[in-house]
Amino acid sequence: MCLANVTAPIDMAAVVPGSSSSEEVELVCSGLTKFERTSDMYLAGRGMGAKVKRDSTFPEEIVRAALGFNVKLTTASSQQDIKRILNYIVGQNEDDEPPREHEKYEDLNQRVKGLFSQVFWHRALSKDKPLQGSLGRSSWLTSSTTPTQSPVMCGADP
Repeated sequence: MCLANVTAPIDMAAVVPGSSSSEEVELVCSGLTKFERTSDMYLAGRGMGAKVKRDSTFPEEIVRAALGFNVKLTTASSQQDIKRILNYIVGQNEDDEPPREHEKYEDLNQRVKGLFSQVFWHRALSKDKPLQGSLGRSSWLTSSTTPTQSPVMCGADP
């Protein structure tokens, strides 16, 4: 699991309603995909360029919301699901009462915020004038944002 090993990849996916009848899936990955790593072997920097381009299409409102992510404030289809998710994070039996506070909650919060901070950083650096515009405000990274509901899924490679 992504919490047991802090170097394990953590990925985020969002379904974005398209302009047509179909929906698109946008993806943010920690690190490079297999294709991007292969591209980097043949031409240094090409894989990272592909990653930055891929990450740039991830919805901005989700990037902003993720900077205020707090796993303790998540919602799910049932209270039982929330309980199971929190217990899984801390490594407890799924039917136990999850702790109100745990260091692994904060570990996950920081990993999610770090992943999306990287997306923000690449977007800001790709602007002609990085310190101008809505993504260029340095206070945006340091301000506390109110967590909102976002259609985000978290996954990790085993």
